[in-house]
Amino acid sequence: MFALINNIPARLLKERVYVAVDFSQGDLYTEYVINSLDAFHHANIIIETNISNNTYIFVSDIYSQSVKQPQLTWEDPPTPEDWTNLGDIIENVRAKKAFALFNQPIY
Repeated sequence: MFALINNIPARLLKERVYVAVDFSQGDLYTEYVINSLDAFHHANIIIETNISNNTYIFVSDIYSQSVKQPQLTWEDPPTPEDWTNLGDIIENVRAKKAFALFNQPIY
């Protein structure tokens, strides 16, 4: 599942994958999820507590119609499927970034 993420050196990617995390159970639970996301440190992600212009993925327990980025609505606590879906989206973003990186014209 993480073959692409693990085989592309982070230094080759100019940008990182920004993931915004916000859960309705409050700051303590959001911090718990953020700490759990440390397992994805090899994916070269930046975790945010608010959506920014850099955000690629939004993770929450409530779907928001105002958010334009891909959203993951997680169970409480997150299920293995929730984690797999996050990994798949990160892998997708990585693949698009790698494709763009390796398909730049060489002068």
